[in-house]
Amino acid sequence: MSRKQSPSCAPSKTRTRPSSAKLSTLFNKRDEAAAERFWSPDYIQHSARIAPSREGRFDLVKSLPAGLKHEGEPIMAEGDMAMVRGRFSLPMYGDDFPEER
Repeated sequence: MSRKQSPSCAPSKTRTRPSSAKLSTLFNKRDEAAAERFWSPDYIQHSARIAPSREGRFDLVKSLPAGLKHEGEPIMAEGDMAMVRGRFSLPMYGDDFPEER
């Protein structure tokens, strides 16, 4: 089956559209109360460096340097899954994170 014919590659009418504004609410504005509506209580964080829950993500943000900002890149979503890629305006490894050495 070609990519064009594959149902998994076909446009979805139910596709979710996560936005970088949602990430900005948490990472840049640090507004946890507003961000709670974007992350389900059942959210699973797939990262070895962050606790696997919504609270783990929120705790990470609380621990980050105040000046750190998230710069979002295109977000891909299909059904109930999304892939997010972005970068931070401060280095993640260095003097601010000595335990990573």
